[in-house]
Amino acid sequence: TSHAIQLLKTNAKLLTEKKLTAEDIAFSLAPQLNALGRLSDPRNGVLFFIDDNHEAQAEIASELLSCNTERRKKEKEILKKLLSEIEKEKRHPHEDGCIVTASKEFLPGIIGLLAAKLTQVFQVPTCIFSETEEGLLKGSCRSIPSCNIFIALQNIQDSNKDLLLSFGGHHAAAGVAIKKENLSIFKREFSKEIFKQCSVEDFRLLIDIDAEIHIDEINQKLWGDLHLLEPFGAQNKTPIFYIKEATVLEAKVIKDIHIKLKII
Repeated sequence: TSHAIQLLKTNAKLLTEKKLTAEDIAFSLAPQLNALGRLSDPRNGVLFFIDDNHEAQAEIASELLSCNTERRKKEKEILKKLLSEIEKEKRHPHEDGCIVTASKEFLPGIIGLLAAKLTQVFQVPTCIFSETEEGLLKGSCRSIPSCNIFIALQNIQDSNKDLLLSFGGHHAAAGVAIKKENLSIFKREFSKEIFKQCSVEDFRLLIDIDAEIHIDEINQKLWGDLHLLEPFGAQNKTPIFYIKEATVLEAKVIKDIHIKLKII
């Protein structure tokens, strides 16, 4: 197992001697294993950890890296296309209270990731459907804090007995299956249910600030104290600090997803 972890760290370009943080596991190691289930055979992930043959582990590690790279590429391509299509629409997603779309191009393994990204960008519940060979639509839904997406789907099921073939999930995420010809009806009913729970005011990004901080307080001691609060996760979120009236001297985009700032 320790050798498998080292291979994952190498794939993620983490130093082999680096002590892993919750962030490393969530954003660098786990996605490699998840990519197998999205694009390939997830059982190889089990073999990767229980096989004592280092050569066999190295082969699977190579597959993990390849799958995760491919997953990122496809996710980026489809997301770019989706954003472009939404931009061309005459109606803003806030008017419908949701985003609902479907295509054969959407891989079943990444529609959840895409739904999460669009929800994050537009701050409205999102359902993205992948079309099966039988012509059914299987979707992945993500929501915002003010909307219980499971209740929305439950209400649709109660009032439209034949619309949902199946569904399940919880407050923030759900899966649903419908017939292809019912996509527009589903969007109409889904939109109705969203507005029963939300108003346009809810479609705004809210950031929970833990504390205001001065630049002089950002030092090695603070860094060490924050480490004592780890691991950060769903029930122990990473603290967010607010610096008032800071001046940005330099800004760099790193790997298309991070911004590095120099401020005073």
